[in-house]
Amino acid sequence: RRLIQIKVSDKLTGIVKKTTTFNYSYFQSNYNPWASYLNSLFYSLPSPLTTIGYLGCSNSRLRLDSVNINASTYQPPYRFSYNSVVPDKYSYSQDHWGYYNGANNQSNGYSFTHLIPFSGIGGVQNLIPADVLSISSIGFTRDCDSSLMQAMVLNNLVYPTGGSTSFTYEPHQSSTASTAHVTGGGLRVKTIRNYESGNLVGTTNYTYSGGKYMGVIQYYTTA
Repeated sequence: RRLIQIKVSDKLTGIVKKTTTFNYSYFQSNYNPWASYLNSLFYSLPSPLTTIGYLGCSNSRLRLDSVNINASTYQPPYRFSYNSVVPDKYSYSQDHWGYYNGANNQSNGYSFTHLIPFSGIGGVQNLIPADVLSISSIGFTRDCDSSLMQAMVLNNLVYPTGGSTSFTYEPHQSSTASTAHVTGGGLRVKTIRNYESGNLVGTTNYTYSGGKYMGVIQYYTTA
C-alpha cells in the first residue's frame, strides 16, 4: 500500500495547517520471463491479492516521484530521480546479497538451484557430485557488479527552491578473516554534490576502511 497524503490540522478549529501529498509512478521492466515458472509453484495469497495480480506485477515496482508540502501557500514539489536499470522483480540475476548483477543464472531453467553459483566467490565449480546436482542445474555467478547493483537507487533530489543534490554510490568493501577481499553486501554513499541554479556549490566525499566480513560465502560443504 502507498501513503497518499498527510494533513496536519488545528485540534481546536479543525483548520488544515499543512498538507503533504506523495506522488507515485512505477519502475517498469520490459523483461518478464518468470511467469511460467511462478505459475508452476503452489502458494496461497491473502485477500485481496490474486495470482493474476501477483504475476502481473513482476516487472513493475512502485516509485516515489515527488512530494508536495504546502502550508498556507503553494510550493513546488520535492522531485526524485533514480537509476534507470530496472530488473524483473523475480530475476535470478542476483549477487550473494540479493542485489542485481546481470548474470545469466537462469540460462538452464527456472529453479532455485540456479541461485547456486558455479564460478566466482563461493562458486561450487565441480565440487558437487553430478548425481547430487548436475552443472546444468546451477547458475553462473553471484558476484557483485558495482554498476548494476545500483538498479533503481536514488540519484538526484530537486528541492522546491530549485537547488538539487546528487548522490554517487559504491559497493561495500571488506575482507574475511583469511584476508580474502569481498566486494558487495550492499551500497554506501561515496559522494554527495549540491547545486544551485545548476552550479556546483558543495561536495562531500565519504571514505571507509577496515570493513570485516565475518561470514563465509559457501553454497556446498561435505562436512
